[in-house]
Amino acid sequence: MKKCCEVVNLSRIIKLVGSEERRVRVPALRLIGNLCNGPIDVAEQVIRNGGIPALQKILRDKGLESHYKEVCWTISNIAAGPEQFINHLIDANIFSDLSHLIVHSPQFQIRKEAAWAVANVCIEATEYQTMKLAELEVIPVIISAGRLADLRVQEQVIEAIENLLKCGANIDLDNQVAEIFKESQGINFLYHLANHPIPTVGKKAEYLLDLYFSTRYVHDDSMMLEDYCDYVLAKTNFMSLSLILHGIHGGFGVLGSVSYTHLRAHETPEHLVCRLLLEKKKKKKK
Repeated sequence: MKKCCEVVNLSRIIKLVGSEERRVRVPALRLIGNLCNGPIDVAEQVIRNGGIPALQKILRDKGLESHYKEVCWTISNIAAGPEQFINHLIDANIFSDLSHLIVHSPQFQIRKEAAWAVANVCIEATEYQTMKLAELEVIPVIISAGRLADLRVQEQVIEAIENLLKCGANIDLDNQVAEIFKESQGINFLYHLANHPIPTVGKKAEYLLDLYFSTRYVHDDSMMLEDYCDYVLAKTNFMSLSLILHGIHGGFGVLGSVSYTHLRAHETPEHLVCRLLLEKKKKKKK
């Protein structure tokens, strides 16, 4: 890779990435991607010669959608580099472009690659960078990335969330990152991950819920109660359902003993638990 940089004019190659001719643009883009996947000093030269703005320009051109996946892969390679590389991505606010792809791209592989790029940034982010990412509204983006139906992306996303929450806790006791995460339906997302097919992902989701959100449950939020119910049921088997119905703990108080005869027509045991929790909440308000 270093020898390649010695014989090619990087600034010229990066300009060719924006060529109107596909036969010129494609090899130039692939070369830049491979260079960013190589030694750090080589990737740094790509950045210095305007690599990030060139990639961003492609992402903003709807006519170049066939290149989006490769561009996202290149951004992932940059994000896996040292701290200053992530600073360059933050300064360019590449995340608004990646967010748009994650949410709106009709092609799953493009959404997946964009999600991977955002996750890589969040995994490596420092405390200072975490606050910058929060200002750029990246936290809702990483949650959206984790909702993609891809187990490995979700595995990356849970690592990213762990790092962001940890950095937030180190910055201030109130952990504004955790507050933003909660406001972005992040707790709901962690509840669903708690029953993830990859055991390490499920355990980490439970760990993060207990560590950062055990005292942050919103008691007057119906959706939160239902999500909590789903989370509890996800951690139990059907045989232990009667124990849940007998008494639920964890911030909502204790329900009295309940038998299966309390089930209404077409009501599942899961629905019963949620209904009882909500009824208890209404009684408390009175």
